[in-house]
Amino acid sequence: MSGTKEHALAKAARETAGVVLSECYQCGKCTAGCPMARYMDLSPNQIMRLAQAGDDAALERLLGCEALWFCAGCLTCAQRCPRKLDPAAVMDLLREMAHRRAKIPAAARKVLAFHKAFLATVEHGGRMAEIPLVLRYKMKSLDLLGDAALGPVMLAKRKLPLLPASRNPPAPSRSLSMLEARVSRPCSSTPRAIPSAIASAYPRRQSPHR
Repeated sequence: MSGTKEHALAKAARETAGVVLSECYQCGKCTAGCPMARYMDLSPNQIMRLAQAGDDAALERLLGCEALWFCAGCLTCAQRCPRKLDPAAVMDLLREMAHRRAKIPAAARKVLAFHKAFLATVEHGGRMAEIPLVLRYKMKSLDLLGDAALGPVMLAKRKLPLLPASRNPPAPSRSLSMLEARVSRPCSSTPRAIPSAIASAYPRRQSPHR
């Protein structure tokens, strides 16, 4: 940043998220395309404006807002930004700062519980498993009966497997094995001979220039 000294948040955004906050000119395209903006207490462009300010009051407002936790991470804001900025990356940075400082809004605690349950499930089993994820989330959020009515419906439609997927990869099919064998077969340096049936049906013509 030429001519001015960047504050701590602007430096962290540049070094960690790769976003130069001063380049945002508040066109509002990030908010216009955000599918979660209607549920946020601060819109994405408002978050970018407060991050540009970077003073204590702005940082306190940012770390305590619910919008950081309602971001779906779809990156629509980054795709639509005419300055090629990434507001979602700035929100990731602010969310990490809020978590380190224990500034989690009450409405966002279930979101944090789901994040922790998801990471614990993948860390423990190596892949996603729906039943362990639900159990961990329910224990962390203490919302034991919130979605209880959906369980039988999902089980009946086979959308909620009782057992996690096997870690062993499935055996390749015969057609896939044959394809892999043909691809891995070394190519001959000489062209393949034309089958006799095709050669007799289409005799080679002599060039008139010979």
